Amino acid sequence: ISESIVVLDEASSTYESDQLHPINLSISINKLGFLLWDNNCQDALEVMRNIEIPMELCEDQMLLARYHNQAGMLFVRIDKFDDARFHYGKAIEFARALENDRYVGNFLNNFAFGLVLQGNTDEANIRVDEAIEIFEDLNDTGWLAIALETKSQVQLKEHKVDLALDTIERSIELFEQGEYFGGLADALWVKTHILLRLGRKEDGFMQFARLTDLASREIGEYAVKKYAKAFSKIIYVKTGQGLAQEVSAFKNELLMESLTDVDADMTEAAKQLKISRKKLTSTISRQFPEIYLELGITRSLMAA
Repeated sequence: ISESIVVLDEASSTYESDQLHPINLSISINKLGFLLWDNNCQDALEVMRNIEIPMELCEDQMLLARYHNQAGMLFVRIDKFDDARFHYGKAIEFARALENDRYVGNFLNNFAFGLVLQGNTDEANIRVDEAIEIFEDLNDTGWLAIALETKSQVQLKEHKVDLALDTIERSIELFEQGEYFGGLADALWVKTHILLRLGRKEDGFMQFARLTDLASREIGEYAVKKYAKAFSKIIYVKTGQGLAQEVSAFKNELLMESLTDVDADMTEAAKQLKISRKKLTSTISRQFPEIYLELGITRSLMAA
């Protein structure tokens, strides 16, 4: 994130004498997005304040739509929901004027997520259902998966936990089809939360183990730390046993069950776990070498 912001700052220096230049404004809006992703609301608010007046003078509806969407997300983060409502309303208004349905659906979905955090599930349902309908009409499975994830969180807030699980399963299926790893990780996190709410603690741990493996492999260590921090806030950890050890124990159990089910056949176990055989053998060798001894798997069989 920091490197991306440095690059944006260097690019904006070219236009620092013209604060109204569309490229300068676009760079600032992108910077605002990076800061929000990093959850750096203080710096994001400063960036927004710096371009507040230039944006009032801006006539580019695309830039205005993007700016108000980012501002809406920022004000949700700092619990200023009235300001968030105003900015999301403007973002949706400009997106409709542009006849950009994908933007309309995106902004409606973001607005719905903010409404969930506010506890306004009635309006959140209206907004997210409209977003889902737009993405279904566009046949945009990526954004549809995101909107379904939001819908599941609305249902979770309404204590419709079983329904939320069905919805997030549909979201995960779409993410997997498109290999949208960032969205898939978020959806797996929501599913983990839902499983824990249902009292299915072991399933929740298994899901979290899958999430951390995906995040480490496809996104990066930053994402792993983000999810681990969030997980530690909602899970009961056994006395005297750290979070990492408990997750590791459940991951070990998952691998053992899969291998036992297929009589220690590495290829079949990998298929069951939906990972490559190479990934499975590497994970066991690095993290759980004791499994080989427990199941009597020789190194020659492992390499075969």
